[in-house]
Amino acid sequence: MKITKQPKWKGYIKKLKNLNSEMALMSNDLISGIYKRTEGGSDYKNKPLKRYTREYAKSKGQTKVSLVDTGEMLGSMDSKKTKTGLKLYFGSGDASDKAYYQHIKQGRKFFNLDLKQLEFVKRKLGKFIVKTKK
Repeated sequence: MKITKQPKWKGYIKKLKNLNSEMALMSNDLISGIYKRTEGGSDYKNKPLKRYTREYAKSKGQTKVSLVDTGEMLGSMDSKKTKTGLKLYFGSGDASDKAYYQHIKQGRKFFNLDLKQLEFVKRKLGKFIVKTKK
């Protein structure tokens, strides 16, 4: 590959200033989608979340797994822009510990993007990239 012309980086940088607002809107949509899907009892593959043990379900008084007892864990999801993109995370240490336990230790894979969310990201970023190349 041979580069014959130096890109006009100043023009691209001006057009990329809107990236922060685009990323903020997208992250809000992604967090909301994870919350709603999980609250509905589905993992990132839209399959039912792994069931509670019989004993725990009996003590809890319900069998449906939604990971929303108090709303603190899922309610603490947040995002920030990084050098390489966007990071979704849990705000408090306690919520992060609970999420790790559910997602990793219990195998309830809720903290991933589902296929619709991945397509949404591709669509949004694709439109943004096309806008910046003009």
